[in-house]
Amino acid sequence: MKELKKGHIITLLNEQNMRMRKQEGWQNLFESGTMVFSGFGYYSERANVRGFPYFNTSLKAGDLYPDEFSQVLKGKAGYILLTLQKDKPVTVEMKSLAGEVLDTVFVNAK
Repeated sequence: MKELKKGHIITLLNEQNMRMRKQEGWQNLFESGTMVFSGFGYYSERANVRGFPYFNTSLKAGDLYPDEFSQVLKGKAGYILLTLQKDKPVTVEMKSLAGEVLDTVFVNAK
């Protein structure tokens, strides 16, 4: 990861982002990439930690477990749509299963 010069590194996991960041060494490892996606819980969320984006999404809706840095938190089933174009930021859209856009952000490569 330290040798990455350009491009995107997207981390996928199935654990609560906030909990994983608090494990020794994990936050630094995650943030040497571009963004983190989790499928923990039953909600859609975007958290921003010092400018680094963490996302959560689930195909079911249910209890909310908000991240302490949560900027968007929806108790809706949904998915993440990534749009990648050469030499442009990645468009990250959180969408409900009905197609409603819950959140849109643009993430630059490192």
